[in-house]
Amino acid sequence: MSLLAVCALALAGCAGGKEESKVPEGWVTDTVADFVEFAYPEDFDYPTPQFFGWTNAHASQNRSNYVAGNYSADFPEITAAQAQFVAQGLTANMALGKHEDLEINGRKTKAIDYTVTTNNFPGRVWFIQIDDTTVVSIAAFFEESRKADLDKVGESIRVLK
Repeated sequence: MSLLAVCALALAGCAGGKEESKVPEGWVTDTVADFVEFAYPEDFDYPTPQFFGWTNAHASQNRSNYVAGNYSADFPEITAAQAQFVAQGLTANMALGKHEDLEINGRKTKAIDYTVTTNNFPGRVWFIQIDDTTVVSIAAFFEESRKADLDKVGESIRVLK
């Protein structure tokens, strides 16, 4: 194989050309239903975090910082998953902010900023359409001093299938 071919493979990524996520130093990854990988700080070791009953929840010891992922067959499209999150969020004192349509690894994605109004913590949720019947949601909120960590979560998201 020529050096040019090796470089092309390295640039495309050996996993079928899928984009690589950016996992910050000191962070670890989790995978939601074998569909999406995301990262969270490795010190998020609160033993039983609860985030709307989501399957992959990680929280700091003081429970002021969360990163969570979820997949439910009950919400096969972004609008349904978004409506469920908004309904849950309204009962948990969340105020919605900016909505953004984007793509993650070529998949239609909607990102929504929100604020946990009881303490003004910034948050963001990503709804990723995997296929015609599958949406994976990743959500995070942090204390104001860690607001930049929202971007780190977003940059770490990677579609596996």
